[in-house]
Amino acid sequence: MTEEYILKLLKKKIIENENIIKIYIEDINLSIQDTSEFFEIILQKLKELEYNVYLFGDTYLFNNKENTVNENEIIIAIK
Repeated sequence: MTEEYILKLLKKKIIENENIIKIYIEDINLSIQDTSEFFEIILQKLKELEYNVYLFGDTYLFNNKENTVNENEIIIAIK
């Protein structure tokens, strides 16, 4: 897992929809060690980009609708 890989994934997700970024389990294939590094880097980058970040089980509001981060979603980030 490299920072370059994470930034490429993040850029792809922002292009898809810059208002809400959804990262799913199937978007990444990580070892336990890589998972820790992935979260550290991506959470830092999303914070720098001023996204509000939600993790599994968190509730968030988007388009005036309350949602919950589902079990197949790793991160939801809202601008």
